[in-house]
Amino acid sequence: MEKNGVTRAKSAVSIAKKEAKKAAKKAKKAAKKQEKIERKDIRAAYTKALKKQSPDKLLAVFAVVLTIVPVLAQFLIEMKDNKEEK
Repeated sequence: MEKNGVTRAKSAVSIAKKEAKKAAKKAKKAAKKQEKIERKDIRAAYTKALKKQSPDKLLAVFAVVLTIVPVLAQFLIEMKDNKEEK
């Protein structure tokens, strides 16, 4: 069935593609997890500033808004990509 190792080469390429896809998925998941932790830290700082009735409230609100914007943009891009894949 095999001719000049073509089948083996195709199989190896297929396996390599699958492994690369798995690695990319893992990296993306780890990045999301880290981003979630960072947002949680910023929210904690925000609530702490609010509890203290700090004059830095506006700065805290601004920091929270800045953390939400990239997440929202990424979500919208992923939704668009998912629509294009279908």
